[in-house]
Amino acid sequence: MLTVHDGLRLLASDVWAVDAPRLRAVEDFLRARAGAIAFSVEDVQLFQAAAGGGGPRVRQGNGVAIVPVYGILTQHQSLFSLVFGGSTYTGIVEAVRTAMADESVSTVVLDVDSGGGQVHGAEEAAVELTALRGKGTKRITAVANPFMASAAYWVASSADEIVGTVSSETGSIGVFMVHTDTSEADAKDGIKRTIISAGKHKVENLDGFPLTDEARAALEARAEYYYDLQVRRVAVNRGATPAAVRAGYGEGRVLQAKAAKEANLIDRIGTLDEVVARALSGRKPRGMSAAWRERALGLDAA
Repeated sequence: MLTVHDGLRLLASDVWAVDAPRLRAVEDFLRARAGAIAFSVEDVQLFQAAAGGGGPRVRQGNGVAIVPVYGILTQHQSLFSLVFGGSTYTGIVEAVRTAMADESVSTVVLDVDSGGGQVHGAEEAAVELTALRGKGTKRITAVANPFMASAAYWVASSADEIVGTVSSETGSIGVFMVHTDTSEADAKDGIKRTIISAGKHKVENLDGFPLTDEARAALEARAEYYYDLQVRRVAVNRGATPAAVRAGYGEGRVLQAKAAKEANLIDRIGTLDEVVARALSGRKPRGMSAAWRERALGLDAA
């Protein structure tokens, strides 16, 4: 049974590589139903329909496989992928791997409409796609159609080519986490919380209590770790330096198509249909050198 409080706890405890307003919309939806014991079947069906369904589905034909990358991204099926129709990193990688192994497929297109998601699993998926990129004559093209942000960009940067539609928004490179201190409000309401724990740092960032300087530093270090993973992956996949990604590429903002191209977030402006037609005509995106592949696949060892 999926409870509203399960979703709120996940939002509060995890590190997110996601466009902040989109995650806030999810939080607002969950809080509006905080009195509910669990999601009804009608709730699940309604939001799956609104989001376009629950996981990656490959549409394949005429040598092109289209893999949807939609909604809030999680490593495995979760509350978010069930209720909001989000994709999973494992499902995306498996769909691409299957398509790349199909002799009838020459091009895999990632149809991306996602604000990002959990950091857990994003780098692993990007590594897998980087390994598949540029193998033989097959290519992977990612299309911001129309939203490709944070963890979605983290993964999609592994494509041979990134295309943005004219109304697309791309970027939001960065991570964040949320800690809520309700201690003053609790005191006014006469609520006193007693926590019994073992382990020096076990509850140092527990919601409801003020953060100590030490706990804040630990959370900042955690966020920086995942941000560095994201920056390094984007840098190597886009032929840039980590310093250039940190100082440019929107600096955490999403950029519209023209600005995104100027910032090297995308390679060109086009449409999903145009990308498919281009693939069918035999025109390929830019390739990569052996030196690039060696550098990209050796990133984890650096």
